[in-house]
Amino acid sequence: MLTKLLTGTTAGLLLLSAGLGLALDTEVRNHEAKKQQLLVAQASLAAYQVNVKELLVKQLAIDLKSKNIQSKFSATTRNLEALKNRESVILKRRGLIEIKINKAFNKQQKRLACITGELELC
Repeated sequence: MLTKLLTGTTAGLLLLSAGLGLALDTEVRNHEAKKQQLLVAQASLAAYQVNVKELLVKQLAIDLKSKNIQSKFSATTRNLEALKNRESVILKRRGLIEIKINKAFNKQQKRLACITGELELC
């Protein structure tokens, strides 16, 4: 009877250890899967952080350009306001205005030629 009891207990212990081993194996596999998911998430996060930094740099560049454009616009507006009451002078000296326009056009044409690589005007 004692052998039957020991045999039954041994068999029970073997079943219990097999069940625990199976549960442990399942936990290890789940852990490995979670670890792999975490690595993928970390890589995605790193790429996202790089993209955010690039966007911030671009935003700063756009803000700087915007400020430059606004300051040029303000200067042009002030210049126009200063010239607002000089219509009679401009009408009397049309040739002077034509010369200024031609000079400005030639200057822009030379600048464009230099940018595009045409060396004749540059």
